[in-house]
Amino acid sequence: MKPLVLYYYSPYSLEITSLSAGIKKFREEGGKIKVIARTGSQLLNEKNAQEFIKNAILADAVFITLHGRRQSCPIFDILMKAISERKNSGEKVPYLHIYPSGKDEDDILAAKEYNPDFGKEPWIILNRYLSYGGAINFYNMFKYLRHFLFKEKITFSEPVKPPEEGIYHPDFSRIFTLEDYYFLKINPQKPTIGIWFYQSYWLNGDLAYIDALIREIENQEGNVISVFHLRYKDKERGNKGADFIVENFFKKEGNTIRDCLVSPMIFSLTLLLQSIKSF
Repeated sequence: MKPLVLYYYSPYSLEITSLSAGIKKFREEGGKIKVIARTGSQLLNEKNAQEFIKNAILADAVFITLHGRRQSCPIFDILMKAISERKNSGEKVPYLHIYPSGKDEDDILAAKEYNPDFGKEPWIILNRYLSYGGAINFYNMFKYLRHFLFKEKITFSEPVKPPEEGIYHPDFSRIFTLEDYYFLKINPQKPTIGIWFYQSYWLNGDLAYIDALIREIENQEGNVISVFHLRYKDKERGNKGADFIVENFFKKEGNTIRDCLVSPMIFSLTLLLQSIKSF
């Protein structure tokens, strides 16, 4: 069995932990795979960029995640040109998948222009694996790729949609609804601090800073309600959005139960007008 060689680009590296865990599980079960992953900051280095392009065009597959126009991938135009020139000369080219993670119009147009299966079943399935994220989805994506690219008879699971919102606390392995969590961890005589943060950090286990905030609030004799969620409503995913988080995690019986809200986001979070009023 020859290894599947995948070159993978991520603008911000948020999912790299889950990618690595998926690779490990795939290899533990006998799968053969080689993944070379690079981030936006790494490919700003000219030597790294040239090496990535040189080897990526020889791979079995190249995955490019765009988040905020083509500029989110500093080698995008050069890499597309290299693949196109190789294809026009009759040489084998890697299977290219462009994932427009931010739903930006330019990202979608780039996927449409260069993705050979844009809008078709393989593109849709791969997008779901990447959109849902997490180690299990990466693991099954690798199996799907071997089935799709190498025509192997291999069993794989469909993309699994993970929880998109919930209360997180480092003392527990489960996630909570407000009803369960309130009676377990909230003392009405103490101030209550709310935290909301991106679901991707919970999904990829990048929680050190959230854990530190929770521990410090509790050390200062405060309650804490820490909620992960997706930033914007997405019709395709059907997630709830910020207004739902406000009503279902920071209110009880119509009354606000938090005294302060901490928003440790990478970017500023603009609330819906309804959410602002409800606070």
